[in-house]
Amino acid sequence: MENPLISVIVPVYKVEAYLDKCVQSILSQTYRNLEIILVDDGSPDNCPAMCDEYALQDYRVKVIHKANGGLSSARNAGMEIATGDYIGFVDSDDWIAPDMYQVLLDGFTQNNDAGITAVGRVYVDEQGKFGPSSYDALENRRLKASEWVCLLTGSNSNHSVWNRLYLARIAKRIPFVLGKYAQDMMFNFQIAEVLEEENLIHVDLPYNGYYYRTRPNNITSLGIWQDIDALGHYKVLCEQWKDAHPEWAGQVMNRLVHFSVESNSRMQLNPKWRDLRYRTELNLRDIPNKQIFSNYGKRLFLTFMILKYIPVLWRNSIIRRVCSFRGMKNV
Repeated sequence: MENPLISVIVPVYKVEAYLDKCVQSILSQTYRNLEIILVDDGSPDNCPAMCDEYALQDYRVKVIHKANGGLSSARNAGMEIATGDYIGFVDSDDWIAPDMYQVLLDGFTQNNDAGITAVGRVYVDEQGKFGPSSYDALENRRLKASEWVCLLTGSNSNHSVWNRLYLARIAKRIPFVLGKYAQDMMFNFQIAEVLEEENLIHVDLPYNGYYYRTRPNNITSLGIWQDIDALGHYKVLCEQWKDAHPEWAGQVMNRLVHFSVESNSRMQLNPKWRDLRYRTELNLRDIPNKQIFSNYGKRLFLTFMILKYIPVLWRNSIIRRVCSFRGMKNV
C-alpha cells in the first residue's frame, strides 16, 4: 500500500497547559499523510477553542465536540469517523518523537502479516525530568496472538494503546469499554483474539518514540479504583475464553489470582479502601482455597488465607515480611 493514511485519535479534556505540545508533535511528523482527530470530550477550559484553531491552521485536523463521556467514549467517537488505513492513539498530555509514525508504519512494511506495531516509551514527570526509557524489545520481535497474550499477562506488561499503530479494520472491530478504567488493557486483550482469527501478528520495534507525562491526577494514579476495574476485566476474559481459548483463560486467571492478592494487600494498608473488601472484583472468597494451594507457592497461599479470613493481621509489618511474595503490580 503506497502512502497509506494514518488516523491519529487524540481525546481532549482539561489539558490546556499540555495540548499544544502534544498536537504540534503530531503535526510535525516526518510522515505527512495523517488524519488528526481531536475529540473535545466536553472540556470546560480553553481546549475546545484551541482544537478549532488547529483545524483552521492545518487541513489534516478534524475536530469533534461532544458531551463529556470519558476517555473510552472519546476514543470510540474518533474511531467512528476515522477514514485511515491505520489507527493510532495519543493522549493529549503526552507527545511523540518526530518520526514515530514513520517507524511504526515501516514495521508494517517490513512485516506483511502485521496487525499491530509498537514502539517503546519514555516517562517524563511534571518538572520535565526524564525517567527510564522502556523498549518493548531489544530487537524486532514478532509475536503471534498467543505469545502476545502471554506477554500481556506478565508482571511488566505494557497494556497501552498510545505507543502502537493498529490496522484500522481490526481496531474498529473492538470498541473501548465504557465507564471503566484499564480500558487499554481490555482493548488489547480483545484485539489479540482478532489477530488470532485473522492470522496476524504483533510487532515490537526497538525504538523509543512516545513520551508519557506522569501526573498526580492522571488515570494511572487512580490506585485501587483502576485495580478494581482491571480485575473485573480479567474475570470477564476468563469467562469469555474458557471454551474458545482455555490456555489464554488460564494465563489470565493466573494474573487475576496474583493481582487480586496484591490489590487486597494494598487495600488493607489504606483505611479509606478497607470497606471495598467485599466488592465483587476484589472478593477473595470467590477464589477456592484448593486452587491456590494446588497451583501457587506456600507464601502466596499463606498471604491469600490471611487476607481472605483475618486481613487485620496483614497490617502488621512482621506478618507482611514473613508472607511476602512476588506479586504482579502492573495492571
